[in-house]
Amino acid sequence: MNDNTQISYWIEGGLHTSITRSIERIAAAPKVQQVAVMPDVHLGKKVCNGIAVATAGTIFPEAIGGDMGCGYLMADVRGSDRCLRNERSAAKVLQRIAGAVPIIFHNLESAPAQLPDELENRPFSCERLEKLKPREARKQLGTLGRGNHFIELQKSNSGLHILIHSGSRSVGPAVLAHHIENATKDKASKLKFLDADSESGRNYLADMQWARAYAAASRYRMLELVNQAIGKVDLTVELDSALDHDHNHVQLETHRGQQLWVHRKGTQSIDRDGIRIIPGSMGTSSFVVSGRPTDEALRSCSHGAGRRLSRSQAFDRITARDLKQQMQGVFFDTRKTRKLLDEAPRAYKDIRKVMKAQRELVKIEEERKPLLNYKAG
Repeated sequence: MNDNTQISYWIEGGLHTSITRSIERIAAAPKVQQVAVMPDVHLGKKVCNGIAVATAGTIFPEAIGGDMGCGYLMADVRGSDRCLRNERSAAKVLQRIAGAVPIIFHNLESAPAQLPDELENRPFSCERLEKLKPREARKQLGTLGRGNHFIELQKSNSGLHILIHSGSRSVGPAVLAHHIENATKDKASKLKFLDADSESGRNYLADMQWARAYAAASRYRMLELVNQAIGKVDLTVELDSALDHDHNHVQLETHRGQQLWVHRKGTQSIDRDGIRIIPGSMGTSSFVVSGRPTDEALRSCSHGAGRRLSRSQAFDRITARDLKQQMQGVFFDTRKTRKLLDEAPRAYKDIRKVMKAQRELVKIEEERKPLLNYKAG
């Protein structure tokens, strides 16, 4: 570890040795000044999910990951929840959402003719990535993706809401794969880095920002598609209420008077009185929060509950019956039960304990309970 690197923890209980080693590895990497560990921290590829890393001039693409721009879009919904009070009517709503939002690709008829102007007219740093625009990027705009990505209808004391979690689809991994080839490998940490002021560093940052913008545009496109779909059951998304934030990025920020490159992988930035949402799992509550930011935490908070079991462990330990019991009161596509075992609530940490661990960082403004969850499996 660098002598001057600060590591701060917002967790309850201890950490697995492999997580501790992963945190210490990134803390020892070149020019890393600070690491903030959120209560949803869990193992990820190369670098843990649920941490923020601040550096003085170095960029670590692996401390952001391939799904750059992954984040949440939340909005209010007008209408009654009577269509979500029984299995038959809820199944129709779920079917409408699934029919409107593909998992992987739009077909030729439903794909947009071109990307939004701010993306279409914004060039990538190389021809290799530019080729993504007419193919994958266009056909995947407004698609959900697999893993823990979801569309959820929720209810709170203030009414109905929608929450969309998705990322940059195949664009982000392509950007990571291209730029990691030009990165320097640090012998001690085994991580690759770029100089932020170098041409390769600037190119990475520009392409990463494109992927962030693409992910946000994709979430908003899904919101529009869902709005059209649920309008047939007298539900209307209040598009003007939409609030979007991502949790996989790097950006230049000032902390304690010093400009630092803050990497967030599965971690949300939050300013004082800024509003974010922290979901639990597909069967547990989400919490709308305002910020109590501190430089010690790099003005960050968790992006969710965080995995308790790896995907393979979940498939081994959780049965279809377990999942159905854990999902009581929440409608989902039961035909996908066996495919969704790794997303069962028990595969995740207790969201209430996670919220308690970061009470110095956020203030809970509202609890939202899931009514219906659409996930790929």
